Amino acid sequence: MRLPYAYVADGVERSTPRVISTQDTIHDKSRGNVLKRWGAALACGLVLATTFSGVAQAEPSDLSPSDPAPAASCAPLRAGQFGALAADQIGAATVAPGQTGCHEVTLATGPHYIQTPADRSFPPSFLVRDAAGNQVCAAVECDIPATGAYTIEVPNPTDQTLSYRVAAIPQDPVHCTTRARTAWNSAATPVPSTGIEALCVRFTGTEAEKINVYNAAGSSNIRELDGSLVCHLPTQLLEPCRLPGSGTFLAMTAAPPSATSNEIQVRSITRPVGCPVHTPKPFGSSNRFSDVRCRVLDAPAAGTYLVRSRTPQNTGQATGVFDPSGKPVCTSAPLPVLQQEVCALPAAGRYLVIAETLNTRLVTKSFTTTFAAMNGPGCRLTTTQGVAGPNARGAFRAIGQVDCWQFETPWRSETGVVLPPNASGAGVPLMRYYDSANNAVCSTAECDLPGPATYRLLLTAPAEAPTGDYIFALQDRHSLWNCKPWDPSVRAQFRSGRFTECFEFVPDRDSSDFTVAVERLTGSGAVHATVRPTAGAPCDGFGQAEFSCEVTAGNVIRLVLAADPVTAKYRITRSYGSAPEPPATARTS
Repeated sequence: MRLPYAYVADGVERSTPRVISTQDTIHDKSRGNVLKRWGAALACGLVLATTFSGVAQAEPSDLSPSDPAPAASCAPLRAGQFGALAADQIGAATVAPGQTGCHEVTLATGPHYIQTPADRSFPPSFLVRDAAGNQVCAAVECDIPATGAYTIEVPNPTDQTLSYRVAAIPQDPVHCTTRARTAWNSAATPVPSTGIEALCVRFTGTEAEKINVYNAAGSSNIRELDGSLVCHLPTQLLEPCRLPGSGTFLAMTAAPPSATSNEIQVRSITRPVGCPVHTPKPFGSSNRFSDVRCRVLDAPAAGTYLVRSRTPQNTGQATGVFDPSGKPVCTSAPLPVLQQEVCALPAAGRYLVIAETLNTRLVTKSFTTTFAAMNGPGCRLTTTQGVAGPNARGAFRAIGQVDCWQFETPWRSETGVVLPPNASGAGVPLMRYYDSANNAVCSTAECDLPGPATYRLLLTAPAEAPTGDYIFALQDRHSLWNCKPWDPSVRAQFRSGRFTECFEFVPDRDSSDFTVAVERLTGSGAVHATVRPTAGAPCDGFGQAEFSCEVTAGNVIRLVLAADPVTAKYRITRSYGSAPEPPATARTS
């Protein structure tokens, strides 16, 4: 004899004959033991009451997956289909701690999605059993071996009440009728979701075509019309799915528990239609933003190219680059991620850039991609004697712009960039040095160049200031040429296109109190003065109006001035401390 218990289904409390105890073990090896426990429960007059559309049952403590469960009446559930589900295709239950929800459903042979969204951040575990009590599966993707009656059990091993919903949805090609295009600019077609449905679309592909599928869950199956599986995505190395032939295929996915809408995007890697197409542009150019997830790079020849993507916030956009066969290029890792912004394309042709290649979910993010040949046009000339020579000057006008400055050095040198004292925003660009073989040498303003060669310095605006003017002087730290004579009193003038100056002289005596005074005569802004001896460490004034250094007789010293690029005139005087020099006529630079 069995005791009654109560459950709630569709808002109505119902009774069904079933005894169960949270303290009892319901799956003993001996059927006699089970009957004895049922008898003991009856003798004690135990009546269980639960509030869920299923059966309350204890967690099995000594049950192997193949052991049969005792017969029971569970809440009825009807198998679902792709898309919206009817009320009787969604089970719902609230399960007390230590008890188990139970649902009976008739399922057909083949793969199913078992969905169990709950009132917590992750779905609860569950078991699907056949009529004999054997475990069939315990995962969202469940392969039903034969048509028949099955039980879905949802245990609650926690110390808190569990509320959940459940649906069993066959991956049946017959109910997959929505058509989808593989073009990257296809219109978005989201459908409402409550986090329990499954979605499927049909698409047309050709033999050996490689396909990516994106959706809210980041997981999908591609099947043929007869239901046979072609690919489960994502693969371990995030490779696209290679179609085995030409014809119609199915892409399907189950909604994640928190989804309010769901969509499947099927995109071709080897036949990329709808992507903005870029040909190489000169340095200093930029391309438009687009929220299409891809770009096609039309390379006229094999070579090394700059491929750089930025968001509207002027931050880096992660991408991957694929050759015409769908193979990732320019990556040293097994995953399809562009490792550097400089990419060696092996042949002329069209290459595909995909944003967020490690993300198999839906991405709608606008970005721009800069595409330029590393040895291409638009690179302006400068010199490593920029303090005394012409300053390098430019302006960032758009996000994604990359400026290029080319220079030569006859020997190995420690080269650095001099900036105005109050430079900020776009006036402090990000820098990266490349040698003549397009290898990255340095990504800082100071760079130890390895030897005689032609180098290129690429500049980009910082994230916080995507547009604005900049000016700089590239200078060899150990070789400063063409400085003007440094008399006891000289004058220096600065303007918008000229912010550096240098003077030199040879001390005729040693002094530990060599004094430099900087006085602004007209204009505005700041000036930074540094004394650089031919031998020894530099002496920095740190913006002070007067500072002292130690000098040695016969050792050429040079005064380097860096001012703000505004109209201003300064007078600079020098002395040996207590032993002043004879007066001289002031020079004006």
